[in-house]
Amino acid sequence: PSILYSLSIIVFNAIYLKIARRLTVWENHRTQEQHDTHVTAKLVLFEFVNTFLALFYTGFYIQDLKSLRSQLFTTLMVQQAVNQIQEVVIPFFLQQPTSVRFVKKMTRKLGIDKELIERDVSGIETLDDEDPHVEPVLKDISGNHLDSLHDDFMELWLQFGHVFLFSAVYPLAGAIALLNNLTELWADRYKLCRLSRKPRPVSIRDIGAWF
Repeated sequence: PSILYSLSIIVFNAIYLKIARRLTVWENHRTQEQHDTHVTAKLVLFEFVNTFLALFYTGFYIQDLKSLRSQLFTTLMVQQAVNQIQEVVIPFFLQQPTSVRFVKKMTRKLGIDKELIERDVSGIETLDDEDPHVEPVLKDISGNHLDSLHDDFMELWLQFGHVFLFSAVYPLAGAIALLNNLTELWADRYKLCRLSRKPRPVSIRDIGAWF
């Protein structure tokens, strides 16, 4: 039950992320900063209730500290494992040559393969796909599009909530969070440098509503 509950938290958080973005688009805010702030407010409110409600219920209403410790350990381990798999392992395998060929083959069969439109520009020679100058560009295009950092900030915020609110009951939560952050440093570096497209530089004042 604890593992299923932890997985259901991740699923509902992902669903609400899409709902929050769509609702905020409908609100039609004047600036991108206001848009991001309202998305963050919706995510923090929903995911706080979705993630911590059962823990507060177990700790304060049922007052079963043994079950609370078990649920905390399971939630921390499952969420960290699933996040690492989603961010690094799955994109890594999807970008392997075998997976790329399989995806292209299936898209052609389903009729959703988009043909590249070649423009005939005078005075410019068309380079072959296997040209060493073209290969890095094609690899960058095939990477995952990094549209926002809401997922990364929310992951750290929820982790901080588990440690800050429940470390008195389960002191090992701090050690688990530290281990996760050390592995997250490597995982995020690998994701940004090897698996994602080059981010588009944007001029902003700070990290918005997250600090």
